[in-house]
Amino acid sequence: MWGWPMNPSTSPSPSNDRPRTLRARPSVPSGEEVLAALAEHLHPRPRTRLFPRAFFVARSGVLTLAFSGFPASILALKRDLERAFPDLYPEEPGSRWPKVTLAARHQDRLLTPDHVDVLYRLCRPWNARLEQEAIAPLPVEVLSVVAYDCRSLERRRQTYRFPLEGGVPDPGDVPPPEHRRYVERVLAQFTPEHLERYLPALLTETCDASHYRRTRPGTTLVCDLPAGRLPFLDAFLDDVEHHLPGLYERFAPESRHVTIRHLAPLRL
Repeated sequence: MWGWPMNPSTSPSPSNDRPRTLRARPSVPSGEEVLAALAEHLHPRPRTRLFPRAFFVARSGVLTLAFSGFPASILALKRDLERAFPDLYPEEPGSRWPKVTLAARHQDRLLTPDHVDVLYRLCRPWNARLEQEAIAPLPVEVLSVVAYDCRSLERRRQTYRFPLEGGVPDPGDVPPPEHRRYVERVLAQFTPEHLERYLPALLTETCDASHYRRTRPGTTLVCDLPAGRLPFLDAFLDDVEHHLPGLYERFAPESRHVTIRHLAPLRL
């Protein structure tokens, strides 16, 4: 829809006796224009649901709750946004599967293979409970465009909420089979069969808590977790703290969200 300039040059012509030609700077959309364009794509969307699938230890030991996959309606929205905003940066791997990021390693602590072993033994019974118990799905009734100052979304400059339409979600609006298989391949990394290969990614020091909390402004589309939803998340984090005291920093519960699509380079 819009293009952004690559800092056009305004330096003098090499020869002083030649007139300089100044190129016109293409207009950059205002925040109001960006919001209006996003609203066109968000308002007609139906309500839907996300189904909790597993606690998963992501790269750098980040603790997450993964869902079974994005429903078809959300995948369609992501495709529509990429067509409407062709200058969006390519989607990052972390938003290609739905999850809530819960905690990250304290910046003064390093993850070790022994820690990974403890985390695997902690996640296994919790994930068995998720499979055996009738865990209510997370309702997706509102999507939010967030202008943030840090990646954890604990510091937000503005949140614009877009209610979705309809009453009861369509029971047929589920993750397509190929997308579910993609999510399962991601989760399979944290299993005994693949853990040795996955271990270097877990031990990398890139994404500690400071990575998520340092100032890094941006714009993103998310589903915020309503207050009180998924109360077992804090019980899981309490269990981690009991067995690995001081290793992790939790993100504020009110900042919990599922990223739908990062919207860089759009700015509000």
